Amino acid sequence: MLPKNTLRALALLGATLAAAPSQAAFFSFVENPEPEWLKNFYVKAGFTIIAPDVDSGPLEFYDLNPTAQLALDPGPYAGTGTDVSTEWNPSLTIGYILPWGDRHWSVETILAPPFEFEFYATGRARHEPLASHTRGGNVETNIPALGKNLGKTMMLPPTVTLVYSFFPNAIYRPYVGVGASYVFSYDEEITNREMTRIAEPDIEVTDKLAWVLQVGIDIDLYKNFFSSLDLKYVGGAKVEAEVTDIWLRTDEPLENAYIGKSIVEQELNPWVLQLNLGFRF
Repeated sequence: MLPKNTLRALALLGATLAAAPSQAAFFSFVENPEPEWLKNFYVKAGFTIIAPDVDSGPLEFYDLNPTAQLALDPGPYAGTGTDVSTEWNPSLTIGYILPWGDRHWSVETILAPPFEFEFYATGRARHEPLASHTRGGNVETNIPALGKNLGKTMMLPPTVTLVYSFFPNAIYRPYVGVGASYVFSYDEEITNREMTRIAEPDIEVTDKLAWVLQVGIDIDLYKNFFSSLDLKYVGGAKVEAEVTDIWLRTDEPLENAYIGKSIVEQELNPWVLQLNLGFRF
């Protein structure tokens, strides 16, 4: 039998050899705490402003009851249209530098809470009664102008772009990008006072896949931190707002006017501006 001291020495040697790989991994982590794959990621935190540049079609009406037919025609009504508010939210951009192309190419996406947009009436419908009298002109309807506010909707436009950085290792890094955005609306609601006096109409805004162009610049600040200014243009986002079951109050002896459906087409064409503080892993 081996002496106790020899057995202790062998046990200590075995424990040391067993621990060696984990110790090596520990010291490797201390020297390089970030795995290689993480070094291709970057994040930008800040806020996003979405400013629609709306090209709106005129108002059109369908399925009119006899009272509405006395005062209104289906249209389209020249000089009418709609607009959409400019909104902003805090946002986070996540980017991944592709493993080919000498770090020139990356893919980005934006994470942000849903945006709440308001719809506005423009032109004649906002300031003038659509039908103050019946079409014969002999009976007053007293249907007033709609005013400014029409409704609101929640909108979530997930966006992905492929980005090319001209000088990926420089302090000033201008870039361009191209990609796609899906304009997704939900929780639409009519808020117009005249359109909700009797009953609340239903509204639905169609979803749309759109294309995206992007320009921007990143500027190094300190170590891995940088500032970023980014501008995107979303094109081809042509949506249709359909309002159904509209009741408009009229004066006696007329019954209230009923409009079964009103449709407005809008090309939103939003500009998306982002101001960010970024970090490269």
